[in-house]
Amino acid sequence: MSLLWAIVAVAFVTHAMPAQVALSVVRWNVADAGCHAILVNGVKVKTITVPHPSGGSFEVGAGLVDRDGQFQVLVGLSNKSAARLDLVPEATSLEIELPKQKPLSRIDPRQLISRSGRSSKARAAIVGGLGGWQEASGRQRTGTVWVDGRPVNVSVYERTNPEAKQQADRTVDRIWSRQREREQAILNTFLFGTTVMPGEDAGGIVAFQREKRREKLVFSIAVEKQAFEFDFFLPAKEVVGR
Repeated sequence: MSLLWAIVAVAFVTHAMPAQVALSVVRWNVADAGCHAILVNGVKVKTITVPHPSGGSFEVGAGLVDRDGQFQVLVGLSNKSAARLDLVPEATSLEIELPKQKPLSRIDPRQLISRSGRSSKARAAIVGGLGGWQEASGRQRTGTVWVDGRPVNVSVYERTNPEAKQQADRTVDRIWSRQREREQAILNTFLFGTTVMPGEDAGGIVAFQREKRREKLVFSIAVEKQAFEFDFFLPAKEVVGR
């Protein structure tokens, strides 16, 4: 399986951040051996292949998109060496290089799940409460009846929308169903950290805060005591993936 692979949805498990060590920098350059560029679903992905001391080689790839109010980096690792390699989001960074240097904060995907859950909870509460109110609300009709030959004024209460609560309950169920789908999509596509065994591939999304003022960005990821750097030109008017 090639690197294309792994920039597709894969589930990940939490992985500890390795201890910091001095890293040698390997920067993508189209003229250098082992550096290539491919298109994955319309996204330009740059790849770097390097040899591994244990034998064989491994390939690291990255592609940048501006999507969903974030900078999302599609990261992948294809391990053709004899060693186990760690691929963790904590070992990544994204920095604006032009027009003004600025490091960008990485977004924890668990925050995205929590934020989406709070939004769904609020919508469900509003819909459910509105349905209950509509079911309970109604109109009052007054009239006169005769009891033992004497007139008695009475009020009759009737519901105007007896099915409102059932409709609201169905809508709430759909809200939570979509929420579960969003959570699963994040778990399946974002990078949570994994160990890539020999002969295997892995990948996922790493998200960073979005900035409007940007021209050139540099993404870095550490693998096997090496920092792999990829530069991307992304003018503010260019929004990919929408």
